[in-house]
Parts: sequence; C-alpha cells; structure tokens
Amino acid sequence: IIIDYSSGLTSLTIPMLITIERLVTIFHPLKVSKIITPLRTFLAISGVFIFWYVNFTYTVFWTSLSDTYDMLENRTVYVIIRSSLYDHDKDIVDDLEDLWTYSSLRIPPLFTFIGCIIIGIKIKMASVKRMQLTGREVSGSMNRTTKTLLAVCGMYTITCIIMLLPYFMPQYASYSVSEETSTGISQVLYQTINVVMCINSSCNFIIYIVFNKNFRDAYKALFIKNRQVNASVGRFRK
Repeated sequence: IIIDYSSGLTSLTIPMLITIERLVTIFHPLKVSKIITPLRTFLAISGVFIFWYVNFTYTVFWTSLSDTYDMLENRTVYVIIRSSLYDHDKDIVDDLEDLWTYSSLRIPPLFTFIGCIIIGIKIKMASVKRMQLTGREVSGSMNRTTKTLLAVCGMYTITCIIMLLPYFMPQYASYSVSEETSTGISQVLYQTINVVMCINSSCNFIIYIVFNKNFRDAYKALFIKNRQVNASVGRFRK
C-alpha cells in the first residue's frame, strides 16, 4: 500500500516540478544551468518521494486483516478493515487527507495548468518577435512544443479530475476497497482510478514521442548509433 499510493501521488506532483523547470528555462535561459543544477534536481525529486513515502508509512496502521465465514462459499474469507487507530485518530486522518488532496490534486494541477498557459504565451511572443526580426515565420518548433505541453497538461488534468471523484461522489467512489459499504460501482470506480493513475505515470514518454519531433529523433538515434557501433565491432572482429 505504501508503494502503491506514494508512487501514485508522486507522479501527480512531479509535473509541477517539470513546469517550474520549464518556466525557469524560458524566462532565464542564460541562468538556467546555474539555477537548476543536477544536485538541486536530485534533491527536489528526492524530497517529493520522501514526503509521500513518510506520509503513507503512518497509514499502514489504519487497516488490519480480519476473517469472516462465508456461508454461501462455505469458506473463511479474509478482508481488510479499518483498524481501531483509524477511528481513534479521526481528526488526524481528516487533516492528512486534506493535506494529500491539496498537495497532489489541487495545487499541482492548478500550478501546472497556469504554468503551461504562461509557457505557451511566452513561446508565442518569442515566435512573433523572431518573425518580425527575420521577416519570416519560424518552423513548427513552437507548435510542436505547445502541442506537447497541452497534451501533457490535458492528460494530467483528466487524471486529477478522475482522482477527485471520491470527494465529489463519496457515496459511489472510494480510494479503498476495504470499506464495509463498498458497492459494485465503487469497485469499478476504484479500479478506474488505479488504471488512470498508471496511464498518467507512463504516458508522458508516448506523448513526447508523438508530439515532439526532436525527442523522437533523439530516441531513434539511440538505436541507430547502437546498430552502427555493433556493426563496426563486428567488422573489426572479422
């Protein structure tokens, strides 16, 4: 449960860091190498992981394993139920859930959405200015970058909206299948939330491949260079 929830919410937080990096790159292109260093990047990413993993380490004690006898199946069934600690620390639970909501599903999506708009406007302004100076329109680099940003932002926004379903429809959606009031609809929505989170965590690579020619060319070059190196080694051995 720690790896599942912590990694999932980490994937919802990291796009905000990527947006910050892009904003710094666009507004301070000459200073970006000094502002965003490998060490600072490592510390920022590590901080996000540590934050979420520490938070969800405590939640392990909110559940316990219980057994019940199923008369229809004529067998003992084990289920996950809320522990006494969960009921005892209800105020802490509510505070933590609010913290998680704002830290993963409200502040990061809003910041990323606004950041993408600012980046798009800045790129458009730079493109117009360059066209005025050179007298010709710049190639589709700006359009590709804008499409990539919009695609990432769109997928990210959809994911966050679906992740907020338990707050909008608590009677139907839930982040856990251990609740005693679980229904068929809540089971389906629970699995839907998990699938959407997995897609959001892994789709950025596909988005960059589809929308960004530079990234696509760089990815192809990896295999072309490897084939050339292997061919050269083969000829040398012969």
